[in-house]
Amino acid sequence: MNNFNFKNQKGFTLVETLVALLIFAFAVTAMLVVTGQGVFNTNFAKNKITAGFLAQEGIEFVHYIRDTIVMEDPVNGWTLFGDHANDFCTGAGGSVCTVDPYIFDLSMLGGGVIPNFDLILPPCSQANCMKVFYDDGLYTMQQTGTETLFSRFITIELIRLPSPSTDSFYKVTSTVTWDQGTNNHRVSVSENLFNWNAIAP
Repeated sequence: MNNFNFKNQKGFTLVETLVALLIFAFAVTAMLVVTGQGVFNTNFAKNKITAGFLAQEGIEFVHYIRDTIVMEDPVNGWTLFGDHANDFCTGAGGSVCTVDPYIFDLSMLGGGVIPNFDLILPPCSQANCMKVFYDDGLYTMQQTGTETLFSRFITIELIRLPSPSTDSFYKVTSTVTWDQGTNNHRVSVSENLFNWNAIAP
């Protein structure tokens, strides 16, 4: 008869197996966390770049509105632009404006003299009019297509130069916000607009 000494047999015990599985689980979990964070950071970077372009587009469009109105009506264009900005786009009491470059044409200037601000620079006091949609390859403020993460609004603040100067200019701020994860993010771009027609030689 053969006698076996089990004390000399080598192998994994239950405790050793559990420890090995625990280490493996920690390694897999860490890898998943790193991968998930990488995906989150990639999406955040993409969203921030998109928000930056949308914010800059808002500035450029207000700039274009100012230039178009002043060229159409060199005498009253700057005043018309400023009066509407003071009434509807100051940011006071939640009153801001929105813009949509893809619905604008010169007919919205009311025959080339009096601008139809309700169309080209409409007041916006509710969140739904700030929403950006993606429709047929274009980002638009019209509620058509697919709703995106982004909201955009414009404020236009009158800045008066110190006395004795009587000149003034407008500070235009375009802000884009979006929710990602549990946080709300925003990108703001600002530019000062002057009455270039008044200072031209």
